[in-house]
Amino acid sequence: MTSNDIAVLRFDHVSLAFNEGKKVIMDDTSFSLRRNTKISIMGQNGA
Repeated sequence: MTSNDIAVLRFDHVSLAFNEGKKVIMDDTSFSLRRNTKISIMGQNGA
């Protein structure tokens, strides 16, 4: 295991919504962010 394989931030079963729960952004999402990686979060229209 290299230092790049180590998760520096981990999310387990995260849900995120706004507008009193009417606009769901994430629902029961799990993921890890690893050192020296690049990520993007895109919506349904690719923005």
